[in-house]
Amino acid sequence: MLRSACLARLLALTLALFAAVAVAGTPPGARLSGTLQDAQGTPLANVQVRVQQQYGDSQILQTDIDGRYDTGETLAAGAYSVRTLDYAQWINELWPDTPCPFDCTEGDVNWIVLDPGEAFVADFSLEPGAGLSGRLIETGGGLGVMGAVQVYDAGGVYQTAVSTDPAGNFVLPQVLPAGDYRLLALSEGLVPTLYPNLPCPGFFGCDPLLSQAVPLTAGQTRADTNLLLAPGGRLAGTVSAEIGGQSLPGQGVVLYSADGQLLDFTSSQGDGSFSFFYGLPPGNYRIVASGTSGYLGLVYPELDCMHDCDPLLGAPVPVSGTGTVALDLRLAAGARLSGIALEPDGVTPVPGVFIYVVDAEGNPAAASLTGPDGRYQTGTALLPGTYFAMAEATGPYLRQYYDQLHCPPVCSAPEATPIVVDFGDLRDDIDFPLLEGGRIEGVVT
Repeated sequence: MLRSACLARLLALTLALFAAVAVAGTPPGARLSGTLQDAQGTPLANVQVRVQQQYGDSQILQTDIDGRYDTGETLAAGAYSVRTLDYAQWINELWPDTPCPFDCTEGDVNWIVLDPGEAFVADFSLEPGAGLSGRLIETGGGLGVMGAVQVYDAGGVYQTAVSTDPAGNFVLPQVLPAGDYRLLALSEGLVPTLYPNLPCPGFFGCDPLLSQAVPLTAGQTRADTNLLLAPGGRLAGTVSAEIGGQSLPGQGVVLYSADGQLLDFTSSQGDGSFSFFYGLPPGNYRIVASGTSGYLGLVYPELDCMHDCDPLLGAPVPVSGTGTVALDLRLAAGARLSGIALEPDGVTPVPGVFIYVVDAEGNPAAASLTGPDGRYQTGTALLPGTYFAMAEATGPYLRQYYDQLHCPPVCSAPEATPIVVDFGDLRDDIDFPLLEGGRIEGVVT
């Protein structure tokens, strides 16, 4: 019994000794700490600080009553960034002294590199931000309307956005640096409006530099930024196939001003219907359907087009009052090419071959890439006309035009076999039996 007790005691002492040696051999963790204060030196309590390891985890700390934060000796050796996370009162900063009112990118980071056991102090002096609130009001009835407000700086650069409540009230969730700002109000069915009441056509037709400047003062919240929005006219309609009349979902519809300026875009729904989200002020507009899934584009009312659909070639669509102008966009099926690329044996498919299609003037018209089975099909719908197709593969294969015009090293489309297509054609016989070229080898001395 006594012998067993002695052995147990000896074993316990041995384990304790090993543990002490292990602890003594473990280097302490690195440490990051600092103090947050305002420009007058007043400590800032209850402000969050994020410590982020490069390619690693992050931890969120909160300053105490003295404005201090401290990771303790818990950090592994490595590179770290430190930034504040307070959006209600202070302009956030990324250490050292990089303002981050919204967010900072990794390119802004000055990494703090810590060795094992090293302690580093990263202090912050924060500036107070400015608050912004107001309301969106529909003209005429004076009722608040649900929508959104986009905020731009004095130079017209986008900064942030905020949604309203159902009564049209908005409060910016984060403070902004003091300065001048410009505002754009958006609401379904109403004309987009620059502060305080300047209407503009379509989302992309609004130049924020035309907004009246809204000055914001550090440490204060401006609460009188009301914007007045007016009802507008609407453009809506359906997209369908010219032959057969079936509805065409997923077709892009683009809105332009009378002089061809991009204003807005939308796409057709499952039943082929489309409408633009915002109301339009009175004026003339132009419409282009972009055309996908084998259909050509359309410059309203009836001009078929491919890539470069010029809205100025179409007829203007007048909009007046607050009614809806209904449009029927009927798209023609374009031609497409398909085929297969094969090894010189005429049997083995060749994947990854680029297929280029040019028109009679040599302008790019369509392109594709052969799949694992060597097959391809052009996605772009082609207008009726004459085209030339070329295959270009990596490796030992020669470039070639259809039909078996090989190009060692160059040749031109007019020498090749023309491919003539009409509306709706699917030419599935544009094949490319590839030919291997010779090689010159040697040694440069």
